[in-house]
Amino acid sequence: MGKILVIDDDAAIRSNIAELLGAEGHEVTVAANGAIGVRLASSGSPDLVVCDVGMPELDGHGVLRALRAKPTTRDIPFIFLTAKSERADIRAGMNLGADDYLTKPFSRVELLEAISARLARRGVAQPAPKKAGPAALTLGPGDVFDRYRIEASVGSGGMGIVFRAHDSKLDRLVALKVLQPKQIYLAPSLEKASAQLVAEARAAAKLSHPHVIAIYDVGSVDDVPFLAMEFVVGATLRAKARAPWQQKLEWLVEVADALSAAHRAGLIHRDVKPENVMVRADGRALVLDFGIARFMQGDSATVSSGGGKSLVKGTPFYMSPEQLFGEPVDARSDQFAWAVMAYELFAGELPWGDSDGAIAVVKAITQTDAPPLAPLAPELPASVVRVVERALAKAPDDRFPSMEAVLAELAPNRASRASYTSEALPAATGAASPVAPTDPAVVPTRSDVELADTEPVVVTPLEPQVVRPARTWLLVVVAAALVVVAAACFLALR
Repeated sequence: MGKILVIDDDAAIRSNIAELLGAEGHEVTVAANGAIGVRLASSGSPDLVVCDVGMPELDGHGVLRALRAKPTTRDIPFIFLTAKSERADIRAGMNLGADDYLTKPFSRVELLEAISARLARRGVAQPAPKKAGPAALTLGPGDVFDRYRIEASVGSGGMGIVFRAHDSKLDRLVALKVLQPKQIYLAPSLEKASAQLVAEARAAAKLSHPHVIAIYDVGSVDDVPFLAMEFVVGATLRAKARAPWQQKLEWLVEVADALSAAHRAGLIHRDVKPENVMVRADGRALVLDFGIARFMQGDSATVSSGGGKSLVKGTPFYMSPEQLFGEPVDARSDQFAWAVMAYELFAGELPWGDSDGAIAVVKAITQTDAPPLAPLAPELPASVVRVVERALAKAPDDRFPSMEAVLAELAPNRASRASYTSEALPAATGAASPVAPTDPAVVPTRSDVELADTEPVVVTPLEPQVVRPARTWLLVVVAAALVVVAAACFLALR
């Protein structure tokens, strides 16, 4: 059993690593910043240090320099665990004397293997190896899993891998989500991840709605849980940036209708974002991925990790202020996320930009007003702008009381589908839910995060590649204005 010191300013990652290593039999000490880490390493003589790089005050490089400078700590094995993945970053870390360098996101297996190798070289007794169990499961085309014959892998998500599969019993295509423990980012236990997958199935199955993806089956094979759901040919909402505003509004109304139904059933989605909305080939929007949904208790919903610690899950750019701070949330938190998605879809950019780093994201969402939507999307009716901007209010009481109220405000602006569905709409890409298609307009999915206590910390998100709506009409207006001015000057000179 090894004594391991984990240094990371991200409370969620720090907690998950400690839980994972503790489950493996190691004695774990944690530090929330570099300065504390150096003190603990000096006084506690750990067998190994696992350290982040990007931390305030004293970063990971400073920690390593400090430890290597002291005779009592200079020989302690040191592993960097960071989102800095460029070759120059890795070379800099190794040149400072690091023993290994892992980049986020990383798997449970990667981390345990790196730690085991360093402890073995130090002569530290290792915990007894655990049975490989279901983590070794691999599936490929032609394999049979329960009653489902695998046709192809269509992508992966936070909980596992999604396959296109054929249901031999009902003779239909399904999207089969299979839990893959070794692919789950720092999942400390199979039981916890399995329970989350089952929770997703039960949450979505309680909703029978035309704009919520259908759940067909849930079960397990050799202790490996799976979820069978509707196979959707289409694209994510993010791929529809070039659609007319009327069509975008129709999709947003359909999403709002689905969320309204969920809220009436007492369910909060908690991760509303463009990647969790699929647009089918027939143009209908479907809400999916209820993997972190929770049932409301009274007027709010609180979430617990099972050990008494409050957790916040979701995608930071779409989180409401109360969700970021780990406070109780209700249906109005979904409304806020819906409004962020609506703003981005109409304006071509997020309301608060693409801040890089936990503090910047939280500060922008909780303290800074979003730029007015009208100048960025002048084609929108003023009534639609007012709905989106009110739903973006920082205080829940300043938003609409429900999604039904949002729908009522938007109803007068809905046009007939025939008036805007034309060649302007991109063709379906053939992607299956819940994986985004390989469309040039698709922005990579921003990282989901798990935030512990009330510390709003974000696992480094991917840099979005925003596709702005066309501004051709604006150029025409400017050109016309110039012609008028030129004519007036000509007449004045005569």
